[in-house]
Amino acid sequence: MARLNPNQGADVGKVRPVVVIQADALTEAGLATLLVVPHTSQRRHGAEALRVLIPARDRLLRECWAMAEQPRALARNRIGETPLTLRLLPQLLCNALASLAMGPDPMSQGSAGGCLGPAWWSGLQLTRHAADKLETYGIDGARLESWRAALERGDPFLDRSTGSLVLVMHWEDRPWIVILSKDGDMVVTTYPSDERTVTNRRGAGRWIPPTN
Repeated sequence: MARLNPNQGADVGKVRPVVVIQADALTEAGLATLLVVPHTSQRRHGAEALRVLIPARDRLLRECWAMAEQPRALARNRIGETPLTLRLLPQLLCNALASLAMGPDPMSQGSAGGCLGPAWWSGLQLTRHAADKLETYGIDGARLESWRAALERGDPFLDRSTGSLVLVMHWEDRPWIVILSKDGDMVVTTYPSDERTVTNRRGAGRWIPPTN
């Protein structure tokens, strides 16, 4: 949480959740200010391209939108000491920065893998359950490496019912659903699916693109 008052002109004010978008090295070096993007709980029509949905998680009790058009440099004493959430999903942070840098439709610049880089996906860990599922499907050795490589081409969605990041990737001629942990660093489970299921879950509004 951060105190954004006093504000000027079109600057947002009040006490709001914010996401820190500067490099960790600058933060840890003790810089007097932090570069942040404020959140709002109001979805403004026509501003979707500059708003990134942040699902409720940890002590952030309701979903918010990061206002990528409102970056601010704030003195550290204007920011609360206790974070509402320790980590933002890497894809969401990437989208916030992309919205700020590129304007409308940042996801059109490439897939999640192109935005975050393949190193992030290759570092994903498998839960015991996910590893058992892959073994059940006979995916090991070279096939497992091929499956992992397909992760970086997956399309990310937010599951509004759980707050988790869902990847829908195409591998071996069919869609695969990959459910990640809320921190986005582990594969919780995965299973093969079909286009109809993916279309239905998107159409029902359960899965939404992170930039919606």
